Amino acid sequence: AGTYYVGGVRERVHVWDSATGNQVCVLSQHYQSVSAVVFSPDSNYLISGGEDGIILVWKFSLVVSAGYMSQFSLFTVPQSIQHECSEARLKFTLSEHALPITSLVCGLGGVRGLLYSASVDHSCKIWDLLRGLCIATIPIEGVATCLATDVL
Repeated sequence: AGTYYVGGVRERVHVWDSATGNQVCVLSQHYQSVSAVVFSPDSNYLISGGEDGIILVWKFSLVVSAGYMSQFSLFTVPQSIQHECSEARLKFTLSEHALPITSLVCGLGGVRGLLYSASVDHSCKIWDLLRGLCIATIPIEGVATCLATDVL
């Protein structure tokens, strides 16, 4: 357990330990720059959206534990194995947006919660985080650059 902060740098998501300032992990599954990151309210998931139109849902406990394990490894881990480890921490790849992601909001409910996304493709989508499925697409006339939800 601990407190972490994350940020998108180019096509990677960086995770830092707030207590030490040390970088814990770098996730590199996006093909273009990361444009949005959000934690689920229970910190079970770390979710990233990119200019590639892809949303990645990461199991955060696995991200952190793998990051700390690699920091204390006595051996250099080959890039191919790092890639496989990164994929193992990935719970879902959500790719129904056609253009860059502009905003992500994660609702209450833990693993049964909802994720809301907005994109340059003139849509907002609602995702079921339990199944990794889009359950609604809301067309909009313009580009939504930010989202918010209430707790209802």
